[in-house]
Amino acid sequence: FDNLNPKHRFFTTGSVLSFEHIAERWLGYQISVECVHLPMKNACMHN
Repeated sequence: FDNLNPKHRFFTTGSVLSFEHIAERWLGYQISVECVHLPMKNACMHN
């Protein structure tokens, strides 16, 4: 069943360093998306 679960396989075979690197990039992407959308949300609410 482990072979059918990519998340489990990733966490067991992937190094912690690579996971932290991916998480860091993902969080940075999420933050940048929020920075882009937040002013548009505020503009829509005020209009």
